Amino acid sequence: MASSIDLQERARLRDKYKEAVESLIHKLKSRSKPTYTYTELAQFRVSVQSIDPKIIHS
Repeated sequence: MASSIDLQERARLRDKYKEAVESLIHKLKSRSKPTYTYTELAQFRVSVQSIDPKIIHS
């Protein structure tokens, strides 16, 4: 069973992740580009090595 500290830490990390994703989506939408180069993504502090669509959860 997870302790309340673990649950609080998970909630904090979820909130931090959600904020970062929302910020990134906002930045990408403001550019109106269909694709981005590695360098452009790096400017957003995004590093994508690979994506496994089977593990993406909605």
